[in-house]
Amino acid sequence: MKTKFLLLAGVAALLSACGEKYTITANCDESDNGTQAYLYDLMTGDAIDSSVVTNGNIVFNGSLNGDAKLCRISFASGYSDIFVLEGGNIVFESENAAGTPQNDSIQSFINACINSRTQHVEAYKALDRNAADYNEQVEAISNAMRDDIGKICTGYIEAMPGSRVATYCLINWLPMLAFEEDLLDKAVAYASETDLQYPDIQKYIKINNARKTTAKGQMFTDFTIENGNLDSTAVSLSDYVGKGKYILVDFWASWCGPCRAEIPNVKEVYNRHHGDRFDIVSVAVWDQRDATLKAIEELALPWNQIIDAGDIPTKLYGIPGIPELILFAPDGTIAARGLRGDVLKQTVADALAQ
Repeated sequence: MKTKFLLLAGVAALLSACGEKYTITANCDESDNGTQAYLYDLMTGDAIDSSVVTNGNIVFNGSLNGDAKLCRISFASGYSDIFVLEGGNIVFESENAAGTPQNDSIQSFINACINSRTQHVEAYKALDRNAADYNEQVEAISNAMRDDIGKICTGYIEAMPGSRVATYCLINWLPMLAFEEDLLDKAVAYASETDLQYPDIQKYIKINNARKTTAKGQMFTDFTIENGNLDSTAVSLSDYVGKGKYILVDFWASWCGPCRAEIPNVKEVYNRHHGDRFDIVSVAVWDQRDATLKAIEELALPWNQIIDAGDIPTKLYGIPGIPELILFAPDGTIAARGLRGDVLKQTVADALAQ
């Protein structure tokens, strides 16, 4: 009943948001005293208000210019959580904003998600790690939690269409679906025209579109890194892919723990299959050149390297997280992607057995 009340209250708030006065009160670190704090619009990135921190507190007073907005407060020592700038007295309790209809609805949403995660984490902790199907059980719990939180998100979005609560739900939901093109499509379909203007939502739409153009069966998308060879000369993906061999491309970074953890599997595949029909290329993304070179030496990587790639490949291939391993067929089409562990080993073996 409480959740229903919060949702209805949030809907009612939409009818009279524009032009309403707001007051925001928040605690911050004592070290921020005397410094300026800024209120930022999450859509535009613009500062829309400022105030001086006094006695570990900050207060903003103003009137809404237009509809309610998702915002953040920037302190010298950090940022607040995302909240809704709307008419009324907004008070930060710990890290979360409360006291107005949409912010209270967001807190209700957060609590529902926390409860869901807690239940699934407890189920995960109860698993027998020695069970033969342990990995399958972990995946099942992960998928169940994703689906459960998806239901929570759709409930709030459908109850409060066009609200900033709905925008907040999408911003938190889309990252969970970054590797699930079909599910991401369904979630994005809920986005209003205003939602689509938020960079955090645009980011995942771009990722999804890129993954569709680089899905299994699609021809590879080429890119060139001007100083990407170890000797600082230019190199392109097409220098390796589409040349008559199966090429496994490992997008990684020196600082990435999961990337390093996957290296033994990649080495095993290399040692078993490297030759006239198969080769590997590592592409270092989101990394510093010196750090990459040091890691290549530490890890003793014997295959081809493209370094200093930045975010060029990850944007083209819709890669929100690394490692991402993609197998390219001899003609340059994408044979498989999202490979790791035993699936990686079996996929390469099956491809070369044809």
